Amino acid sequence: MAALSSCAVMQKDSPNASTTLQANSVTEIEPVAITAFEERGFRWKSTVGDELTFERPLNKTDEVLYGTWGDEKSIERVVLRITPVKTGTFKAACFPYTIRNPNSGMEDISRRLSVHSQTYSGALHDMRRSLNR
Repeated sequence: MAALSSCAVMQKDSPNASTTLQANSVTEIEPVAITAFEERGFRWKSTVGDELTFERPLNKTDEVLYGTWGDEKSIERVVLRITPVKTGTFKAACFPYTIRNPNSGMEDISRRLSVHSQTYSGALHDMRRSLNR
């Protein structure tokens, strides 16, 4: 069983949380991922290739932390990238962002801090548990 990991350094290609999953295909993983993230208040937005995108409104603490005050709308967006490692094994990695003015054509996108990785690690843990039944 693989351990969950979170990254302290915020690099462009560095996930906030990742794990390995045992499954036959991404198609098998997708509904499990949607359930795990919906249970944490996210809404599934899209699946494009090996990436699933989820969104939810920022809570009040995050609005202050990420500098979104007043009438400005902001959301949390998580891109879940699922890539094959070998037959029957996939890596699932979370790349979270704070988006100011979502869907406006003038989105202000910033990576979320690793302090939030517990949410994503929890979703990945639930996915792994569901797939291993």
